[in-house]
Amino acid sequence: PQFGPMLLCLLLALFCACVSGLDNSYGRTPGMYWNSDYCTNCTKSPGNGFEEGDFFVYIARYLNTSGLQKLGYRFVNSDSLWNLKTRNASGYWQVDPTVFPKGLKYVVDQVHSFGLGFGLYGDRGIYDCNGNPGNLGHETKDADFLASMDVDFYKSDSCSASGDHDVAFSEYGKMRDALNATGRHIWFALCGWNPWYAPVGKTLGNSWRVGPDTGSGWTAVLTNVNNNMDLGKYAGPTAGGGGWNDMCLLLTPGMGQANNKMSFDRHRTQFNFYCVMSANLALTGNLTALDPAVLQTWSNPEAIAVNQDPLGLPHVRLDSSTLLLRTPDDAPREDSNFSYTSANVQECGGEPEQQQWVFDQPMAGFLFNKATKICLNLEDCKTHVIFDGCTTTGGTCAGHGKYNNEQWILGEGGRLQTAMPTHGCVTVQADRTLDVAACASPLAPAQTWVYDNATQQLKNGDLCLTSAVPPAPTTDTIVLGKPLADKSWAVVFFNNGPAAANVTCDPTSCFGKMGFGQVAQLAVRDLWQHRDLGRVSPHEPYSVPVPPLGASVLLKFAVVQ
Repeated sequence: PQFGPMLLCLLLALFCACVSGLDNSYGRTPGMYWNSDYCTNCTKSPGNGFEEGDFFVYIARYLNTSGLQKLGYRFVNSDSLWNLKTRNASGYWQVDPTVFPKGLKYVVDQVHSFGLGFGLYGDRGIYDCNGNPGNLGHETKDADFLASMDVDFYKSDSCSASGDHDVAFSEYGKMRDALNATGRHIWFALCGWNPWYAPVGKTLGNSWRVGPDTGSGWTAVLTNVNNNMDLGKYAGPTAGGGGWNDMCLLLTPGMGQANNKMSFDRHRTQFNFYCVMSANLALTGNLTALDPAVLQTWSNPEAIAVNQDPLGLPHVRLDSSTLLLRTPDDAPREDSNFSYTSANVQECGGEPEQQQWVFDQPMAGFLFNKATKICLNLEDCKTHVIFDGCTTTGGTCAGHGKYNNEQWILGEGGRLQTAMPTHGCVTVQADRTLDVAACASPLAPAQTWVYDNATQQLKNGDLCLTSAVPPAPTTDTIVLGKPLADKSWAVVFFNNGPAAANVTCDPTSCFGKMGFGQVAQLAVRDLWQHRDLGRVSPHEPYSVPVPPLGASVLLKFAVVQ
């Protein structure tokens, strides 16, 4: 028989997922779970907020009794710091007894008693992000350990691992095979932070990260949205389960700094995007201590139904633009006509290529990022440190033929000093931006830098200098939709601009893409107000007033029968 190209691609994708992917029955819809990372309101901590293991049981009990479990949240997952820095004599992980004094298996069994699964964390490299043992060379032992503890979910990071694509796929493939060999069904969550995992994601795991950690706030959230814009075609159910684009953890209002701080509107918008884009829904924090409005967001049954729609069809861009969303980091500084951005530090590992710096390129003293072609610079030769293009001819604000504002010295004791006459030290500010200030004596932690020759990371404590990507043209508004099994569409209308705006679904690029061109009327429902808004014609523009600065509206359009 003759098959069309699209059908052949679908058959090939299904064949690959069945032959070389996970056959664990997990992932028929996106994952829904709680994760211990970003547990900002957790208490009594031995360093990680776990309260000696009992906190996991506490969260499991809350998921069970609050109704969240009935809505689909089914895993309680530990992030890093659950194990010791060394393996035992037989090469297996060792559980940290200060975190699990009653033993890990005791906690796992308690979580299971509520009908929930339990998850652990690791890394495909030599070490995880906190220096604990990674999977590399120990894949079989680590998979056997997970199975012996009756673990149901495993997140594998990429902090101490190669950035080479083929190496990453191979290493994750070894862990996938080791998990398969145990015979236990374990959700395998790849945490590689890059969109290039998506095309092969289903052959490796049940979910794969496509962007940076969201903990720094709004820019990171929107970066994940932008990265996932064209990746929906790679996600969805398979014969043996399924796999999904993972956009990292859901945030609560107040997280992030300055322009990146999460407002309530941004918090709700993140949930809207994750539902329409079929991303994992990963809760954070002490659920019993959160604002009830946050839990209302995370427990909206109509929005969750969009995320968990059984067909798992990819999202569709419905406005006429192809531009990506503007983030706070895209905007030039108000006092400048140049498109440079403030230099900053972020969590190490989240953006590996953007955290690789080389000294003395393209000129002596320069600090250069090869991936983004950006140099570290001193704005107007004053005190504010920026990322900018590298100027190597003609001169700069330092004078004709001079480039001191782009030249840096990493000296004894960890001083990173400008080559300007002040020789001030690069200092990390509270919002993670950088300024040059007088060098303290003894050197302050905010002025202490370490260069890792192996990873090419320039570190201040556990944060790394992270290059900005030169901004492309962007937009503040978007209309994004998802087709559902009942032939309706869920559509998010988003506005990130400084003023309220009418965001429009037009007959051609919007209603036309939804396949409503021959339909007379559509019923409209607001999925947050939980009420019907009446009927509209798909042959006329439909505008939705949306508040500014990251707000959104989530509607459902269905054919009137």
